[in-house]
This record gives sequence, structure tokens and C-alpha cells, in this order.
Amino acid sequence: MLFSLLALALPLLPTALSLSLPDKRGEIDICAFVDVELIIDGIDFGIFRECVCLNIIDSIMDSNAVAQKAARKTSTGQVKNTIANTVTDSGGASQCIYPPHANPVCTETDPCAYTCIAPYAKRGGKCVLGASRRASKRDLPACASGLTQCGVWSHWGSRSYECLDTSVELESCGGCAIPYGDETPTGTDCTQIQGVSDVLCQEGRCVVLRCRPGWQVQEDGCVRSRPMAADVELAKSTLEEKQDNHTNSAARPGSSSLRNQNPLHMVADLLQSVAY
Repeated sequence: MLFSLLALALPLLPTALSLSLPDKRGEIDICAFVDVELIIDGIDFGIFRECVCLNIIDSIMDSNAVAQKAARKTSTGQVKNTIANTVTDSGGASQCIYPPHANPVCTETDPCAYTCIAPYAKRGGKCVLGASRRASKRDLPACASGLTQCGVWSHWGSRSYECLDTSVELESCGGCAIPYGDETPTGTDCTQIQGVSDVLCQEGRCVVLRCRPGWQVQEDGCVRSRPMAADVELAKSTLEEKQDNHTNSAARPGSSSLRNQNPLHMVADLLQSVAY
């Protein structure tokens, strides 16, 4: 379920980050599929959607565009702390224990998933020496009718797969955005359309329903309805107005100091479209 995470003051990274063992043999980790709006210091940097393990946060910082954007505006350490806290606070977080010769592959449906390093094969929760080449062909992965075999990137360097209905799959619309094997990408990640706020995948095509403030729907995307400078001026004037109202409200007896009455937070939504 999508939820917002506000990171204003964050503790140090959890000590679980130090659990990695050499060659990832018998490794212990804490993993969770994270689907949040990454909000730091009142700025919404977009939807952070990753399967995260504490031991690979550095690698995720190198590959996730939303995390990189947040790090440029704040700091790498603050973003890493936010992601780590999201994992440990997640109700779906799992402690993963991998057998020797395992290669962890965190996925949305199974954060503790792993493959076995060749020539080992998964059997009974362990990685054992695999069978002959002829026998292994009978075990080649396959998807049910109507589903497409798409790749899943692993931050440890290997890849797994998942079976998707690309006619309605939001992040692989019309084909695999991440192919499995040596094929080229054929799909579109609808969530990465610039300026989009609400989008779905219908019959293999991204359909934009709503755009962020300052953007408007046009065909299968969003275009700016006004220059970025206009958003900045609007945010500035709104902030001044909210500051005046906040000052007058605070002077009245019994006035509340809830977060949503703080003018800095009230104008944050306007600034989001500029940052995006």
C-alpha cells in the first residue's frame, strides 16, 4: 500500500547493515518491498518503488533515479537513513538467511528470494551441485498463458524473472521494461512519465488520467501548462500569505500548532511540481 514517509530528523542507520558476510555465503539481511512517496524536509521527490535489503542500499543509491534526485537536493546520508528506516519500519520486512553459494534476488513477491551460483541448483532450501545439462533444460522457467517473462534486476549483479500481464502492468506496459535474457526492452514504465500524477496501463498503452500541478494531460503524457518560473512565483506569494495567516492564527487563544498549519508544509505541494 502506498504511503508517505516524512523524514525531518533521522537516526543513524540500523546496525543490521553490518551483517554482510564475504562472498555472500550464509549471509543474513533484512529486506522489504518499498512503495512510498520519498519526502525529505517537506520535499516530495517522487515515488520510491524498490525491493530493498539493508546490505545493498549503496547499490540502490547508484541505480534509483528518485533516490539520486533526493541526494542531490539533501544529502546521500540522509536519503540512505530514510530508506533504511522505511525498510525496518515496514510491516512486510523479512529477515533473510541465505545458504552458501546463494545469490540474493529481492523481488516484490518474495524479498528473500535467491538463485544459486552455477553450477549449484536450488533444492530443499539449499544450493547443491546441479544436475546434467539435459536435465536442467526441463527446468527452464516458463510463464502461464497470457503472461510475459520479464527480468528483475538484482543489485548483486545477477537477474531473475517474474511473470507479468504486460497489457495492464503499470511498470512494464506493452512489454518488458526490463527484459529477461538478452532481449531488448519493449515496454514502458508509465510511472516514469514526466509530470504524471495518476496513470494506468490499458491494453498495453499508458493512459494518463491526471498530471501534477503546473502540468496538463496531452495524448499519452503530460506537458507544462505554464513556465516553471510561474510556479516559483506562485509558491512564493502563497508562502507569504500563509505566513501571515499562521501568525494571526497563533496569536489567538487555543490555536493549534498541527503540522498541516505550518506554512512551510502547506506550500510544499506547490514546490513539488517545480522540483519534479
